[in-house]
Amino acid sequence: MGKKLRQWNKSTFGDQNLKLADIQNSITTLENLSDVRPLSETEKTKLQGLNSDLWEVNRRVEDIWR
Repeated sequence: MGKKLRQWNKSTFGDQNLKLADIQNSITTLENLSDVRPLSETEKTKLQGLNSDLWEVNRRVEDIWR
């Protein structure tokens, strides 16, 4: 059953774990950058969007497991 669920997940939503890792890496990159210098407005907007995306992907993963 696990294999079928993974195949369904990829065909329906794409690989959510990969998306999650990509989003988290992008957030980390911007947060590290903010430790060095203030973020530009564009970077702040991108960070807000990434945090929204992270929440949405996490919600999808939880829904899949239910």
